[in-house]
Amino acid sequence: MTESSAMYNGRDFPIITVEIVVRDVIAIISYEPFWKTLKRKDVTQYRLIKDYGFSTGTLDALRKNKSITLNTLHDICEMLDCEITDVVEFVRSEEKE
Repeated sequence: MTESSAMYNGRDFPIITVEIVVRDVIAIISYEPFWKTLKRKDVTQYRLIKDYGFSTGTLDALRKNKSITLNTLHDICEMLDCEITDVVEFVRSEEKE
């Protein structure tokens, strides 16, 4: 697990990446595109919660790069009128020896 940070609405949020081994390939699932989409669409976390009814638990899971369901991913895409790739990215980093 690695950790970095990103600025969003003037606040510093940790970005934690989790490595998953799939068929001897290390893959990283990241919600960094979600934070970029919020910034691009000028949607604050407060607005997500108050105007869209976004769960604070889901927001916390996204902050900590924890898993979310496909239904939640679908709901986020519907709320923000965006594609899955605007919320999550799957990065293959290197092949395991």
